[in-house]
Amino acid sequence: MVLAHLYYLAYGSNLHPLRLRERTPSAEVMGIIDNPGYRISFAKRGRDDSGKCTLHATDNGSDKVYGILYRLSGADKPVLDRYEGLGFGYREEVISAKLDGLNYRAFSYIAQTDYVDRELQPYDWYKQLVVLGARHHRLSATYIAELDRVVSKADRESSRRLENYERVQRILDYNARHSA
Repeated sequence: MVLAHLYYLAYGSNLHPLRLRERTPSAEVMGIIDNPGYRISFAKRGRDDSGKCTLHATDNGSDKVYGILYRLSGADKPVLDRYEGLGFGYREEVISAKLDGLNYRAFSYIAQTDYVDRELQPYDWYKQLVVLGARHHRLSATYIAELDRVVSKADRESSRRLENYERVQRILDYNARHSA
């Protein structure tokens, strides 16, 4: 049975609505969620051996990760699961999210423990996707600066690099057309 709709908490490269809609066309932005008691890192080993985003639960209520709550069709979830590598580096976790006084139970993807390596660096295009999403939603300047300070590396695989820089350019074009 496919649920009519689900709530998804994006915090990494799926922050930007264009990026997520290219994967799941039904995705609708609900709003910004700040998640106390979490930290973000680029420590999840990706299929390409670079660092991808993951969340880490902490005991510190002043730690905070910003994310975007999306509503999407239940029919789109298996597609997103494949893109995100559910069961192959990421596990699904349900996170409580509060928006406009309402409580939501949103699924998100968190790195499996054996896929976490804090020495990893993201590719520069991947980090740019995350930062562009954060800027698009006007997340806090301090948070964006924290993301921007993450050390990244060049992707030496030319076809993957080109494909992802074309994606970055589509997002830049989208932002230019939709800026307030």
